[in-house]
Amino acid sequence: SFGQSSFSVTQENITRDLYLSTNGQSWTNKWNLTAPFCSRFGVTCVNGNITSIVLNNNNLVGTIPSSIFNINLSR
Repeated sequence: SFGQSSFSVTQENITRDLYLSTNGQSWTNKWNLTAPFCSRFGVTCVNGNITSIVLNNNNLVGTIPSSIFNINLSR
């Protein structure tokens, strides 16, 4: 598991779902899905956990995946 907690793997899967279901290849600021999710445009993390995702004016097209509701935003 390369030292990642199951929580971070879940966050990785959720961000990947978001990218794929909203036509990420056509985004203005595309994500490199091989890069750590905390380093992606619009993703803010604290201590390796997502605290927000802001993708305003980034050309998202599609449906926000239901998996996004499984994310536990750190506070």
